Amino acid sequence: MKKQLLVFTLSLCCLLLILPAAGQEEGKKPKKKKFLSEKGDDLTWQQAELLFEDGNFQLAFPKYKKLEEKYPNEPVILFRLAVVYLYQPENVEKSLEYLNRLDKKKFAKTDLPLIMGKAYHANGRMDEALASLNEYTAKKGNSAANMVEANMYINYCNNAKVLMSNPVNIKIRNAGAPINTYNSEYVPVISSDESVLMFTYRGEKSTGGRQRLPGEPSPNGEYFEDIFITNKVDNKWEDPLTIGGIINTDAHDACIALSNDGQKLFIFKNLPNDLGSIFMSQLDSNRWTSPKELKGGITSNAWEGSCSLSADERTIFFSSERAGGYGGKDIYKATLQGDTMWVNIKNLGPNVNTDKDDDAPFIHPSGAFLIFSSRGHNSMGGFDIFRTDVENDTSFSKAINIGYPINTPGDDIYYVMSADGKKGYYSSGKSGGMGQQDIYVTEPALVGKKVLLALVKGIITLNDKPVQAEIRVSNAETGNEIAVYKSNMASGKYLFNAPAGKNYKFVFKLPLFDPIEKGLNIMAIDSFIEPTFNISFYTPEYAAMLKAKQDSIDRVLAIEKAMKEGRSNLDMLDENLLAKYGAVKLKGLAYQVQIGAFSMAKNFKFASVAKYGKVSKVKGTDDITRFTIGSNQTMNDAFLFKQKIIAAGIEDAFVTATYNGKRYLLRELVSEKIFENPPPPPPAPEKPVKPVVKPKPKPGTKPAPKPAPKK
Repeated sequence: MKKQLLVFTLSLCCLLLILPAAGQEEGKKPKKKKFLSEKGDDLTWQQAELLFEDGNFQLAFPKYKKLEEKYPNEPVILFRLAVVYLYQPENVEKSLEYLNRLDKKKFAKTDLPLIMGKAYHANGRMDEALASLNEYTAKKGNSAANMVEANMYINYCNNAKVLMSNPVNIKIRNAGAPINTYNSEYVPVISSDESVLMFTYRGEKSTGGRQRLPGEPSPNGEYFEDIFITNKVDNKWEDPLTIGGIINTDAHDACIALSNDGQKLFIFKNLPNDLGSIFMSQLDSNRWTSPKELKGGITSNAWEGSCSLSADERTIFFSSERAGGYGGKDIYKATLQGDTMWVNIKNLGPNVNTDKDDDAPFIHPSGAFLIFSSRGHNSMGGFDIFRTDVENDTSFSKAINIGYPINTPGDDIYYVMSADGKKGYYSSGKSGGMGQQDIYVTEPALVGKKVLLALVKGIITLNDKPVQAEIRVSNAETGNEIAVYKSNMASGKYLFNAPAGKNYKFVFKLPLFDPIEKGLNIMAIDSFIEPTFNISFYTPEYAAMLKAKQDSIDRVLAIEKAMKEGRSNLDMLDENLLAKYGAVKLKGLAYQVQIGAFSMAKNFKFASVAKYGKVSKVKGTDDITRFTIGSNQTMNDAFLFKQKIIAAGIEDAFVTATYNGKRYLLRELVSEKIFENPPPPPPAPEKPVKPVVKPKPKPGTKPAPKPAPKK
């Protein structure tokens, strides 16, 4: 496949190998086939052959299928379709179906045994694949390139037999709706707390619709790549939405990595005269900024197309085809200098990189291990997913295949996992999916690797509203600064992954305020933990208001609690009040029985007393909602009514009063001398004086003459 086709898409269906095709020299048209009998078929054939030769099997496929309808038993067409199906992961079984329809004798001088071997391998039939491949390598006259490929597939088959005989205990499921559709969804990236998922999408929702080239709509064109995002709410993924026009364009825009806190998005783009580079966009409040190309040594004249950011955001791992590597794509790392420059580029070495493609790095938030995909090592076919442990800043252990059934004979790539290690996400075009490419979930993410990590998160507020604050993380033992973060301006949220084995100090800073410090000692944790630090900053005025409000609430609740706890049905206080004022009636004075007072009013149940009258509820300025029942003119009647309420199950019921619409406790009626010297009721509002309206004269009548002035 030509490079320009590879650089703008990360879809697995485009990771293809050039197969022996029509054998045309560049610039020459394919030869006309004798079996083409109908007018126009020759043009369709030539178009299909040119696309096939170019490795563009996706566009060649419908043209061969059109020819198959007219020539259903033509061997050349069957052979071409068998090869095309071989590179449709969801349809690899059809490749064998078409190959088995061919007369093998007529293809004796071709590379058919090699194709058969690859088809058996793709379908998991390793013994039959080895038989075909060994038959091919025993032949004379094979090209050197094809012999290399045949031996590579023999190696794949042998690796697959070992891995498939010892599967790992893991569950794999299709992520399902609403993430997957009948279109293509692939390259999932997640925040480390698994609250945000982004992925690359190609389908009818793609920006620009079907296009021949970016910005050139065509009904026969392709959908280009866009980035979609979904959030997890109540443990369910919401309907994915496009990330927006500032990132998604008419060209290909593919997500390749997300920072652990979900605030930085890394994007693959290939611009004119560029084989492919890495760009970054930041979440500013709730909007993504325009993507900027990474500065420093990461960008080269070669292809760079995958990356992953460390938890402290000071190291980035990326794949590149630059010169000087071990072969094909290699994985490198770079460190951040200042705020934007990536320097000190280093190849990860032979324990990770091979003479084949090594791609799609993912550094776990703990920093303890790196996940990546490779066609080398002991792959069982195409890209397999591997793990290497980080032994120190410059050394990585020998890569380990994470096993079957995660890895298959096809391409398995773009594997990411949650911080707690419970779930992994990757994309595949395996049969049985919902569309061309689907996103799959594994549980657990890895077998045999324990995660030792603290995922620290929380919300930072100013006067109880979200605010963007600075978070500085350091080693409490040495004082060395580890990382600097900012909370999100719109939500106030922050997230930091703290690898085990350190004593951490967190300093939360906001201009004009004293910093707030928190400590976290995880020197000896033996599992994943998830501590939460919610940080609140207050202005002096707001703090005073809160204190006054709380003091008021505490005072009222304390009084009411004391009255409830220190009172029998008729205690001394009540007896004294009843003796003096039990029969007193005052205009505007009424007594009620209070049955509850709550800050969470919806939780109160009062069905047991509903038969005694209407229950009223009033929310006071102290944010306490009080429930009362009944209305009595005398205190004596109110206390008798209270006994009924207590007998109905509300043992802490007590009598309160309202006077001219204002609530009083009984002792307040005494202390404010309501009984001795009741304040006058508020004056009734004056009735408006109606203006005198003179009757209008009837039509046609003369107005009455004015009376003559008196002499």
